[in-house]
Amino acid sequence: MDLIVFASLELARVLSGGVGDDGAVRALPAVEISCPASDARARSTCAGAEYQHPAGELAMPSTYELHFQEGFTGQTVEVLVDDAVVASFEARTRMQISLAHIERMALAPAQVVTIRVGGSISGSITADKDKTFIKINLKDNKLILDAASSTPGYL
Repeated sequence: MDLIVFASLELARVLSGGVGDDGAVRALPAVEISCPASDARARSTCAGAEYQHPAGELAMPSTYELHFQEGFTGQTVEVLVDDAVVASFEARTRMQISLAHIERMALAPAQVVTIRVGGSISGSITADKDKTFIKINLKDNKLILDAASSTPGYL
């Protein structure tokens, strides 16, 4: 059985079977998951993290940045990874710099990121190992998601 170390407890929660009340990570079938630090909840990263996707492929998670930019006016935003909510916040675009919020998270290539705004607007994008910056804009009640290989510029 392969040993998989996740980059964060949140990534373990999203990519595995979840995390129990005792902090133990429930594993996907035929996959053992370990968090080597003594206090996994306080630890934010581990070297050498790998992710065994349920479809079978092995991928190294990377840090992705989700840049919520234009069109946000205080709506509640939820970020889901493979259908599990991993973040929730209110986004409001700062007009001077055209930025509302940046959310950083560890993702493995081919994971699906879904953004829900106000409970009724949603859009999805698949994580690409070469494009770790995802720009999210809200225009005419539609989400526009665009992956980029470099950090978006702001004034």
